[in-house]
Amino acid sequence: MSAKEKLQGKTALITGASEGVGRAIAEALSHYDMRLGLIARSQKKLAEVAENVNRNGSVATILKTDLRIESEVKGAVEKFNTKFGVVNFLINNAGIGFRGRWGDISLESELETMAVNYAAPVTLIHSLLPDMLKTNAGHIININTIGGLYAAPYNGAYCASKWALLAYVESLAYELEN
Repeated sequence: MSAKEKLQGKTALITGASEGVGRAIAEALSHYDMRLGLIARSQKKLAEVAENVNRNGSVATILKTDLRIESEVKGAVEKFNTKFGVVNFLINNAGIGFRGRWGDISLESELETMAVNYAAPVTLIHSLLPDMLKTNAGHIININTIGGLYAAPYNGAYCASKWALLAYVESLAYELEN
């Protein structure tokens, strides 16, 4: 069975889909006749990605969402489920970080980093995993960084958020291995 046959008609929810790695993932998957939910804050950039996805034969829905706000994350899940049903692939790609000496970075910025890089993926997993388990299908892909393995000066909150996500999903993998 070819990759196209395996992926055709499947659904994917991609965070950080407006640029960089997230956009590349969306555009790569668009060649497989999939249904893609695109999450980011920029409506304009998401519209560009959606246009490319649709032109390549898949169907995209724009889910303009601020991942720092839990209610918006949950709202995006509801919109996705209403339009496409159960998610086959959750791709937690979005990430932010502020580089600088700890005293020069505001507490608000550090907490925003934790919200986007850790709390939003956990919220998405909590929202989508129950249906994946009911259907005994689905994949969760977390795009992480070397910062999830090593501490680095001037990147405390960023590294902490990436470590936290890694620890969370490794624990989850042990719980769900059977």
